[in-house]
Amino acid sequence: MEEEGRGIFVALEGLDRSGKTTQVAFLRETLEKINTPVRVFRYPTRSGPTGIALSQYLNKTETTDDHAIHLLFSADRWSTAYEIENGFKTDCVHLTGCRQEIEQLLKAGTHVLADRYAYSGIAYSAAKGLDYDWCCQPDKGLPRPDIVIFLDVHAEVAECRGDFGQEVYEKVEFQKKVYNIFMDKVRDSNWRVRTGDNATTSSSVAFFPADRRYVGRRASSQRGRVAFF
Repeated sequence: MEEEGRGIFVALEGLDRSGKTTQVAFLRETLEKINTPVRVFRYPTRSGPTGIALSQYLNKTETTDDHAIHLLFSADRWSTAYEIENGFKTDCVHLTGCRQEIEQLLKAGTHVLADRYAYSGIAYSAAKGLDYDWCCQPDKGLPRPDIVIFLDVHAEVAECRGDFGQEVYEKVEFQKKVYNIFMDKVRDSNWRVRTGDNATTSSSVAFFPADRRYVGRRASSQRGRVAFF
C-alpha cells in the first residue's frame, strides 16, 4: 500500500546577509502556487524568552559563555515559533515544541520552510573553536529537512550588503571560518549548494529557477516518514 503524501521540509542556509530571507519568500510563493499551506520558521526567533536573550547577544548588548550561547540557540529551535501574515505585518506564533509541531504539519500536508536551522548553530559554534561533535548533540531529535539549500555567497560580498557589521558574528574573517565549517563538515547528502551572484543587495537575486522546479516537484510527490537528526 502506497504511503500518503506529506509536506516537504526545506531549510535555507548560508552566511549572514547571504539572502536567505529573500529566498524563503520566493520559495514560499512557489509552494503556494501548488495550493498547499506553508509555514515559515525563522531562527533565531528573536521573541519569547530564548529569542529575546539571543537578540540581545547578537546585537552586542549582552555577553555570555560560548557553550551557554550554543545551548540557548538550540533551546530556541526546540521551543520554536512560526510566522503568519497579519495584514501588513508578520506575527510570531509560539509553540510548545518544535519536533511535535513540525512533524504534525508535515504529516498533515503542510510544507515547512526554515530560514536557518540547526546547521547554522553547529557551524557558527564550531567556528568559534567548540568541539564539533559536542555542537551536534543538543539538536539530536529535531526534524531533519528533506532538502537544504545553501546560498554560497562569499563573505566579502555579504559585507557590502546593508547593515553588515551590526551583529556580533558579522565579521568577514569569522564568516570565512563559518563557511569552511559548512563546506567541510556540516554539508550533507540532502544539500543543494547554489552559488549566488556578486550583487550587493540580496533582494536582486531571484530564487534559482531549477531549485524552484525541483522543490515544487518534491512537494507534489513527497512520501515517507519524517526524518530526525
